[in-house]
Order: sequence, then C-alpha cells, then structure tokens
Amino acid sequence: MICAFLCFGCAQVDGDIQETMDYGQVFEDTREMIEFHIRVNPELKLFANAQGTVQRVQCLNEDAEKVCRDLELVGCTYRGAFDLLVGKLAEENYLQGNRVTVTVNVVAEIGEAAPEWQERALGALGSAFAEHKVSDVSFAIEGEVIEELVPQETEDQE
Repeated sequence: MICAFLCFGCAQVDGDIQETMDYGQVFEDTREMIEFHIRVNPELKLFANAQGTVQRVQCLNEDAEKVCRDLELVGCTYRGAFDLLVGKLAEENYLQGNRVTVTVNVVAEIGEAAPEWQERALGALGSAFAEHKVSDVSFAIEGEVIEELVPQETEDQE
C-alpha cells in the first residue's frame, strides 16, 4: 500500500494549495536535503529529502500558487514533480519562448552529490520538456552546496 502511494502519489487534484505537508511517517528520511528553485514566472521551490522525494513546496508568487493549485507534488519524486510542473506550465502557456532556470542547492551533509543532483535535474527537465513536446524554451541548471535549507520569505510572510 505504501509503495503504491510512493510510486503513484503524484497527480493533479482539485482543491486548495498545499504549500506544506508532512509525510514524515511514510518516508525513511524526511530531512530536506535538496532544494530545487524553479524560476520561469511562476517561481517556486521544491524541497526534497536525500532520496529525491519532495517533502514540501513553497510558492513564491501568485502565478506559482495558480499553477500548484491543481497539483499534488508532495510525495512525488523530483522527476514526477518536474513532469507535472512542465505539463501544467505548458498548458498554461508559461513556457513559450521563455528561459527556465533551476537552482539545485544541496546541504553540506551530502554536498559531494551536488554535481550529480544538478545532472539529474537537467535530465529530468529535458525528459519532461520532450514528454510534453515543449521545444521553444531554454533552460539552465545552477547550484551550490549550502549549510542548511532556509525557506525564502514571501511577501505574505514579511
């Protein structure tokens, strides 16, 4: 049962935005170790554990809230989340002729894996763009090793 949830936990859903959800009892390692900061407009962050499972989503502007409203990203692998996001961004015409930048920040504890995670993110984005037949967009992967993940304050939090 849990395996089915983990494998198929990513889906489009109706309802309110779920910016933060705790699935700590399901996953072995719930510590947020990887941050995928996605900037197109919309702008959002996916926080994942060391296995790449999304633990939390932070919408950084209204467009991100609109896009994430119908997506259940918490519990997805980063690949599943990228696929859902690219599909929704393409459907909502956010990608046409735009540049997508993804910053992959990795905490120091697993810092030696930073280049590997950047490469994985690049491959996952490329696959998602191909799957959704998005060709008129460029994208870049950046990143660094940081001491800890600190959520960015949004205008509502200030």
